[in-house]
Amino acid sequence: MGWIVIIGVAGCGSRALPGDQDGAAVADGPARDARVDGLVRPLDGARPDAARPRKERVAEACAFAAACSGWHMQPPVTASQCVEWFAYRDWPRGGYAGVGPSMLDRLATCAPAADCKAFASCYGGSWFGPTACREGGECSKDMLWTQQNSALFLHCDALGGVCWDLPTGAIRACCVDTICGGTQTTCYPDPNGSSKKGTTCMLGMAYDFDCSVMGQFCSTVPNQLCVGPGAFCDPKTTKVSCTGSVAKYCVARTDGGGNIANVDCATTMFHSACNAGATSFDPCRPAGGECTASYKGECQGKSLLVCVDGYKLAVDCEAIGFDLCGTPPPDSTPRCMYAL
Repeated sequence: MGWIVIIGVAGCGSRALPGDQDGAAVADGPARDARVDGLVRPLDGARPDAARPRKERVAEACAFAAACSGWHMQPPVTASQCVEWFAYRDWPRGGYAGVGPSMLDRLATCAPAADCKAFASCYGGSWFGPTACREGGECSKDMLWTQQNSALFLHCDALGGVCWDLPTGAIRACCVDTICGGTQTTCYPDPNGSSKKGTTCMLGMAYDFDCSVMGQFCSTVPNQLCVGPGAFCDPKTTKVSCTGSVAKYCVARTDGGGNIANVDCATTMFHSACNAGATSFDPCRPAGGECTASYKGECQGKSLLVCVDGYKLAVDCEAIGFDLCGTPPPDSTPRCMYAL
């Protein structure tokens, strides 16, 4: 799985950001319709989905991201890939390339920009992604860049940190807040019982993590940030069982065993259905069956169709600051763009 993503909403008026309370009203006019295959789906209420406003915002943000990434990245990120990464926003990170909510939140605050250049200036560089780590990246003082494409870079000091070449034997680097030593993990005390949050040092980077979203507890076992709170289980053979949107699954441990945990998939927004009968490594799935994360999108007039939780939703390119939807060379990936 690749890890290039960007999030935000471009437009005028007052609009809640993805970090706001789910289901909050969008305050810049009446709800737009998403026209898909002749069907009209009002984004703010056609389905019994209280999270619809946030999903609309993220779909628009990802369409904006896809448009901007096409100027620098080949292949460019697609809007549907971007939305898929948001499904994992709050999962505990399993490595340096895992999705990082702080970077996604930074993108969210920068996205209402006049154009892609202004967006990159706010973000801290042109190399967009969900974390501050980049495969093929290397450090030049406080700048993370790549020899493969000089147009891609991050100013780590603009992100409030420094550039760090990861000691992995390959070319990869991160913008990090704090450099650390060792592999220690500390679980923060929780007055209500077992600790669910902690901080760890990995590959010289210190960062915080939260196990509670996936129904897990903090662990001090090396390379095991989170563990399930329930009975022992075998993650290789235990299948996901469902009670509504709540998935009961087996959290793997580094010793080969596992423990049962429960997660409400509806809280992920973009994999909102329980994945009954699946392996425990994938307890949640998209609710719809119209498309998947590999969907490159389609142009429908001046709108870009984006896969959101398994449904095709339309984003009005003019509403996010572009002129039309097109399929520009060299890759012909559908995205919002300016008129030539």
